This record gives sequence, structure tokens and C-alpha cells, in this order.
Amino acid sequence: MQLLSMAATTSGHSLAPAIQQQQQQQQQQQQQQQQQQQQQQQQQQQQQQQQQQQQQQQQKQQQQQHI
Repeated sequence: MQLLSMAATTSGHSLAPAIQQQQQQQQQQQQQQQQQQQQQQQQQQQQQQQQQQQQQQQQKQQQQQHI
């Protein structure tokens, strides 16, 4: 940050707005990545639910065989 402020004063133009824009873009990209991770987690949860349903069906079949 010190180097950036020195560059801004020597050139006479403010570089701060351009730097802020770059930082904002990086933050947006990070947010998108987080959203993708959340979607993956939801898919994993759905798979777990399907596995539980299969286990329940197997238990029912075993009970019928005993009878």
C-alpha cells in the first residue's frame, strides 16, 4: 500500500480507483467459488439420502423373507 501511494503521488494521477476495482473483481470471483462449493455439498447430501432409502428397502425385504 505504501508503494501504491508513492506511485500515485509521483504520477500525479490517482491509481486508487483502478486498484479498488481489481480488488472488487477478485472478491466477486471468490464469492462465485463459494457458491459452487455449496452446490456440491447439496449434491452430496442428496446422494446420502438416496443411500438411506436403499438401506430401508433392503431391511423390508429381509423381514418378508423371515415371515
